[in-house]
Amino acid sequence: MTTEERTARREKLNAIRKNGALLNEIYRTHRRENKTPAETVQAMISEIGKHDTEAILSSLVRDLYWDDRLSSTAKTWALYIDHNIPQIYNYMDASVIHPAHLCQLAEAMANA
Repeated sequence: MTTEERTARREKLNAIRKNGALLNEIYRTHRRENKTPAETVQAMISEIGKHDTEAILSSLVRDLYWDDRLSSTAKTWALYIDHNIPQIYNYMDASVIHPAHLCQLAEAMANA
């Protein structure tokens, strides 16, 4: 791996960490304010963009694919997102969003 490749990889991982932290903060705020999953997803898209929101949410769903609290709709949506981040749990605190809420966010994202 060249120096440029290592630098690009490090920058990408730092962006994932930053965006993951932003998503968690938006989720926490919207949960306290009793916002709907659709409102939360729209705020996430406004903050970090649709591509990155899809990438993070779909990666979280894929990492929890075995969890029955996730609907088949959410799981199917996540499988069709091609910008997956393998092992997202290594880059953000994924325990913030409960799997049942993650399911609702993924379904809202599928309709966004």
